Amino acid sequence: MSNVSTLLRATRISPHKTLLPSLVPHTRWFSPAACLRSQAQAQIQPGDKIPEATLFYSNNPEEEGVCAIPQKISTTELFKNKNVVLVSVPAAFSPTCQGSHIPGFIEKLADLKAKGVDTVAVLAADTVFAMDAWGKHLKVGKDIIMLSDPYVELSKKLGLAFETRGGALEMGPRTRRSAIIANDGTVKWVGVDLKGLENSTAEAVLAHL
Repeated sequence: MSNVSTLLRATRISPHKTLLPSLVPHTRWFSPAACLRSQAQAQIQPGDKIPEATLFYSNNPEEEGVCAIPQKISTTELFKNKNVVLVSVPAAFSPTCQGSHIPGFIEKLADLKAKGVDTVAVLAADTVFAMDAWGKHLKVGKDIIMLSDPYVELSKKLGLAFETRGGALEMGPRTRRSAIIANDGTVKWVGVDLKGLENSTAEAVLAHL
């Protein structure tokens, strides 16, 4: 009799059954989505510091019809000594993001500046080329910085990363729709929309400045 058969008889396990479920009955099979959830940070809160991360933007946002000239920027550089509104969206050119969310900030930009905002930045887990093209389509010029977080590095550290799997949307890691007010790198307010658009609008930001 083989050693395997002897082991199976001794433990009374059928050779036709896998050992793993009986050995670890409460373990779920690995999936990338589950992995992302398990690594998620707690959502950033007022009083927290903006975490260190590297983002990307285009150095030629006003040159329409020309590809982006990618540049790196650290969150330290972006937020230091400035009053910043960071607006995060799931995807460039997507219906809600393009139809109402970001246009709302374009429309209210003068009001935001009047309330002391130095920088309005839009963040998404798209390439710097996609973000630049979107900014040029929206004609934001240098008034709003279009930021690329391609590895959702900052989004994960903010606790605002999620993953789309199943159905018609298969976009991988994304950034949750949200808005953050930060003064010199310290968060003053956070508005997050799990569905729809309500808590992260330009009007909601203005109400908390």
